[in-house]
Amino acid sequence: MQSITFECEVITPMFLAGADGITPELRPPSIKGALRFWWRALNGHLPLSELKKQEGEIFGDTSQRSKFSITTKEISIQLSKEKPVLHKRYVVPCIMPKSRFEVAFRIPVRNKYWDIEKCANLFELVIILGGFGKRVRRGMGSIDIISTSNPNWQKQNNTIDHILKLVSVFSNHYMVKEEAIYNNYSGGMQYFPWISQIEMGEHNADILEDISNITHNLHANNSQNVYEASLGHANRGRFASPIYVSVTKGSLKPVITSLNTIPDRSGRDISLRLQQEFKDRILNP
Repeated sequence: MQSITFECEVITPMFLAGADGITPELRPPSIKGALRFWWRALNGHLPLSELKKQEGEIFGDTSQRSKFSITTKEISIQLSKEKPVLHKRYVVPCIMPKSRFEVAFRIPVRNKYWDIEKCANLFELVIILGGFGKRVRRGMGSIDIISTSNPNWQKQNNTIDHILKLVSVFSNHYMVKEEAIYNNYSGGMQYFPWISQIEMGEHNADILEDISNITHNLHANNSQNVYEASLGHANRGRFASPIYVSVTKGSLKPVITSLNTIPDRSGRDISLRLQQEFKDRILNP
């Protein structure tokens, strides 16, 4: 049996509901879903048959169970209501910043695709690039690792070089160029949201307000079709933004991950210029 436990702290309000869909609760399926999403986003270079095979071997599929288990334990959880979209008035129940909890991973039997080290590396990468809950692509639900049960684990500063080290555990098709991480695979990539670029901004104590205001202003200043095709929408179906913004603790630096854009309607309205403007405004406030 391999295992590791992480003590974590919430950085930005986490809008993650439990089984009733209302009460805030951190649940293992939400964590496993995030791990699966980012593992897949790291492996867009794999042939589809191999991708499905490895994903099933790690996370489970219709013919087999997941090769690892997740349990959570509350340490000090504070619940309240906050605005998930800061430029709007409505509030939603959430888990507040400074709340603490544990996440434990266990692997009964290791296989050629998965072990506790990969599990730990992926979890660390997931909380740097994203988090958990609603509005996670706009800086909400970000968390930080405080400590682990592994005495050899040492907390690292969240730098581009450290992120690349974590990424390289799962794919050797990424490189650092001009202070950003780029996908450098020369072959054909799969038709789903794989990671194309990772960037990190500077200290910004008002990062959540800036993300909200930038989103609102770009929506107001661009046609609805162009904005929704480029940065996501919940109108006539939900299309998650291909530009992910997370927040790191301490200096409150934004981390922006650009995913391959897969349109839910017509791809003709996708504006790479608008996506770049959104990122530039966050990285250079």
